[in-house]
Amino acid sequence: MKPAQDEIQKVLTGNNETILFIDDEELIRRLNQSILEDSGYTVITAADGEDGLDIFYKEKNNIDLVILDFSMPHLSGSEVAEKILVSSPDAKIIISSGYIQDWQIKSLKQLGITGFLDKPYRTDILLQKIKETLNR
Repeated sequence: MKPAQDEIQKVLTGNNETILFIDDEELIRRLNQSILEDSGYTVITAADGEDGLDIFYKEKNNIDLVILDFSMPHLSGSEVAEKILVSSPDAKIIISSGYIQDWQIKSLKQLGITGFLDKPYRTDILLQKIKETLNR
């Protein structure tokens, strides 16, 4: 790696913060878990919104950030985010989606969501968004 890349990587590396990663696609969960763990984060995964909420309620004092897919079966990302924010108004949440419209983003911002990722996203964009959200 070049020196500039080393510096960027240091800036984007986690400090063992715990991320709850909720996505209904197993490949996406596994890939992002690997990337995030390699980048210094502890990762808990959930396959859908219901499992994600169960985990969040049990572990909310240990979870620093939630990353969740916008479109999932059973409970949508916005429903999950809303329930999390009712339980923990200061929770930090990033919504990811390949199919989100401006009015939906506006609605999510009104709920208190500040982090959004367009799928597909690059690893550096993911890590940068995590740092921005954690530092808020």
